[in-house]
Amino acid sequence: MTGRHMRVWVGALALILLFGCAVQGGAAVEEYGFVTKWGSYGSVRVVESPHDVAVDAMGNIYVPDVTTDQIKKFAANGTLVATWGSTGTGDGQFNDPSGIAFDSAGNVFVADAGNHRVQKFDITGGFIAAWGELGSGDGQFSYPGGIAADSAGDIYVVDIGNSRIQKFDAHGTFLAKWGSPGSDRVVEEPRIAATDSAGNIYVTEIDSDWIKKFDTNGSLVAKWGGYGSDDGHFDGPYGIALDETGKVYVVDSGNNRIQVFDANGTFLAKWDEESVVDGQFDGLRYISVDAEGNAYVTDNSYHSVQKFDTNGTFLARWGSYGPGDGQYNNPDGVAVDGAGHVYVVDANRVQKLDANGTFLAKWGKYGTGDGQFRDPIGITVDGEGNVYVADTGNNRIQKFTSSGILLAKWGSRGAGPEQFNSPNGIVVDSAGTVYVTDTFNDRIQKYTSGGAFTGSSDTWPLLEVQFSNPRGIAVDSSGYVYVADDYNCRIQKFDGDGSFVGKWGSEGTGDDQFINPRGIAIDGSDNVYITDNGNNRIQKFTSTGTFVTKWGSEGTDDGQFSSPEGIAVDGNGNVYVADASNQRIQIFTSGGAFTGSSRDWSPLPGGRFNNPAGIAVDAAGNVYVADGSNHRVQKFDADGNFLTMWGSEGTGDGQFRHPEGIAVDSEGIVWVTDMVNWRVQTFTSNGTFISTWGTPGTGAGQLAGPGAIAFDTSGHVYIDDSDGEYPRIQKFMTDGTFLERLDVPTHAWIAVDPSGNVYATDRGDSEANTIGVWRFGPGGALIETWGERGSGDGQFSYPHGIAADSAGDIYVVDKRNSRIQKFDAHGTFLAKWGSAGAGDGQFSYPGGIAADSAGDIYVVDTGNHRVQKFAPVTPKPPVAAFSANVTSGTAPLAVLFTDESTNAPTSWAWEFGDGGTSAEQDPVHVFTSAGTYTVNLTATNPDGSSAATRNITVTAALPPVADNPDPPTDINGDGFYDDVNGNGRPDFADVVLYFNQMSWIASNEPTAAFDYNGNGRIDFADVVWLFNSL
Repeated sequence: MTGRHMRVWVGALALILLFGCAVQGGAAVEEYGFVTKWGSYGSVRVVESPHDVAVDAMGNIYVPDVTTDQIKKFAANGTLVATWGSTGTGDGQFNDPSGIAFDSAGNVFVADAGNHRVQKFDITGGFIAAWGELGSGDGQFSYPGGIAADSAGDIYVVDIGNSRIQKFDAHGTFLAKWGSPGSDRVVEEPRIAATDSAGNIYVTEIDSDWIKKFDTNGSLVAKWGGYGSDDGHFDGPYGIALDETGKVYVVDSGNNRIQVFDANGTFLAKWDEESVVDGQFDGLRYISVDAEGNAYVTDNSYHSVQKFDTNGTFLARWGSYGPGDGQYNNPDGVAVDGAGHVYVVDANRVQKLDANGTFLAKWGKYGTGDGQFRDPIGITVDGEGNVYVADTGNNRIQKFTSSGILLAKWGSRGAGPEQFNSPNGIVVDSAGTVYVTDTFNDRIQKYTSGGAFTGSSDTWPLLEVQFSNPRGIAVDSSGYVYVADDYNCRIQKFDGDGSFVGKWGSEGTGDDQFINPRGIAIDGSDNVYITDNGNNRIQKFTSTGTFVTKWGSEGTDDGQFSSPEGIAVDGNGNVYVADASNQRIQIFTSGGAFTGSSRDWSPLPGGRFNNPAGIAVDAAGNVYVADGSNHRVQKFDADGNFLTMWGSEGTGDGQFRHPEGIAVDSEGIVWVTDMVNWRVQTFTSNGTFISTWGTPGTGAGQLAGPGAIAFDTSGHVYIDDSDGEYPRIQKFMTDGTFLERLDVPTHAWIAVDPSGNVYATDRGDSEANTIGVWRFGPGGALIETWGERGSGDGQFSYPHGIAADSAGDIYVVDKRNSRIQKFDAHGTFLAKWGSAGAGDGQFSYPGGIAADSAGDIYVVDTGNHRVQKFAPVTPKPPVAAFSANVTSGTAPLAVLFTDESTNAPTSWAWEFGDGGTSAEQDPVHVFTSAGTYTVNLTATNPDGSSAATRNITVTAALPPVADNPDPPTDINGDGFYDDVNGNGRPDFADVVLYFNQMSWIASNEPTAAFDYNGNGRIDFADVVWLFNSL
């Protein structure tokens, strides 16, 4: 398919008076209001991106569709019977639903991966409950994937990001968990090792951010760390060393710090730029500790060695960048001997210094000979002062005296004993045993001091269940749990409590081998079915892992796969496979014979669009939409109710390949431009095929990608097309006879007004860089253009669909400005509406537009996969209304008035009843005298005005109690003046003033506010009440 044919036009067709589709003439309408909308995303593929599949006891098939964030339920014959869900985080909404399962009660459980939770529904999709959130704690998830239920109703969830299985009861109560990141390799990409006085081995794993501790037998006795920046977590741990007290020092390179732990991994301290004066922590790599507890750290960024005491106090820094003695170029390993000499590996050499950093000696250069190096990294010293260097690039170990004389060497590139793949770290224990971190062989190797191989971590026991990207999960009739361990290319089997039972599989293409096993299902005989994703096949095993059969290969034909994901088996032994990248479900017998596909199932109902393009309205008000990427036409009534649809992908009569333009003639015949089939097809209003014409080509009258289509009042047909080099509009008779060509600057959407003038949108990608609307006369001559690039009135950003009404007014879809603009026939701006978004009256890359005979406007809202309908709004005068923040109070009283008028007033006239006025929309007015005031608001717009009133009551200010400067206040708002002297707080002074002025209080209003006990008089009992209230 050429680039020309791949373009997807989204637009509309003008409907003109001759065909009963024009707006009645009259005064220009300046405002349009939203009426209704219909449509959502969907396609003729009943499933878009299936990642799992499940079958209930009745044979119904459930598919979580990641693309649409929905659960789709099909009957056994493939008929879609229900959907639920949408994109979001609310109850019943999803973000990449990835797994689905049923319990024995018929409840549906969905692993809502992107929302890090499990949701529970009834069999009809009714929401019941949800649990989980992002995290690594019990009941938390990091992208849950596979999900299964056992016969007791317990739920097992594959917590992919946390590399574990979690078990819950049917209500979401956490029961158990097992698993951690990893594989059968005891260590993965180990960098540096260290030993303690008891012979325990400590290893840093830079990619997993773990520290692992093994005893002398290789048994894992402790592990700590994990990714993070808080205490005890790491971001790329490199060097590791121990002091004589057993404290463990780790260079946490990504976090630019050193962390200190006890021998069991308990965090003790950290050294970083905030806690250590003068220390520099950017680029730290390796560390060694001397007999006095001083730590020496190599610094790659500043090409130096730093020295700290045992508490992290900075002591010294020596070295600078360069090739000279005592200079460094990316120093790596560092070691200290019993005499306090420091050995540093850098730039294919070893340098020896005293404890103060004074240069003593050096040896080595680049090469493969004895005593030469290729990018050495690790270095260590034994009890006799011999120096061992991990010669990384040469994949060997070299042993020297303290003065650099070669004593021994061993190793070569490979994966066998005494072979290495990038050895990084090296350490010697007190017994003289040498341990080497064989980094890319994912192991530790063990040697005598002379280089004799004595063992490796490949034989050390693994005490933990480990997963690497676990995916599918299933439970058999006996309660055993099977997990597809994706990146480890194997299946693991556990009992219901998580105890390991067995495993099978390895990486490869043979029987019993996998490349990324994903889905897993169990049939009634406890046979196990696996989607072997990378091999594009299904493998079948017994419950003990014995290979039974396999089927499938890469492709799109029946029985072939493209990245199969989920799998399910129904009660009759039929196997359902979510063939994800082929966007389908395939069905097989238990032996692998193909029996059907979701491509044969009933398509989604009407009202679902996939890149809808042209739109048209017939004389009866029915709406037709060219549903481009679904290769069909859909028909609706004027309210958006689905009526019928026709078409499918293909080249036969009534089939389409990206239908674009659509129009309806005076006899109700529907015309469709079938773009990639290079033709025009006609149909009855119910979709019955009538005729087709057009031949592919770039000559006059040929079609090379027809898009928009419109008619003039004489019945001539105008089609937007391309001659292979320049855009054009071609004019035909209704039988396809070519009449003439109109040259346009870009591929255009077109409309024809009642006078026969032709309008074409210029989207602005021509060499002339024009943009706007072109108007041609009935004879094809260019009359005028209007528009320019921008977002103001009459400006455009990618004008698209266009329509004309009977008054000659033009409606243009301003696509990238997410709006509709209306003009008269000469381009004078009249109105606009719309903004970017998904709300009513908002658009996402709108395309087609049409007008019906009632003056209503229909817009194809392409990016939102819907149609929106708008109607002219009859101008109305405002209805005045307002509110006040207070309606009564003591003078002086400030009142905020808030306008609540409807129908868009443009001016406001306030009269406050005390002679004051304002023209503000929301004024503040201060009433200074006591009285009741009637406030009047008159709201006005060009269509009229109206008034509203409200009363405001103002009382005189309360005078102070005699012999006191401030008036009393009601502190707690209970209607009584408890702050008698007005100093802002109730206190004993109020009691004294009240007692001294009881006669004055009894003679001046409001006396009720001082009658605390409510007996109707001012007396000593009120004094007592006031005193007791303090």
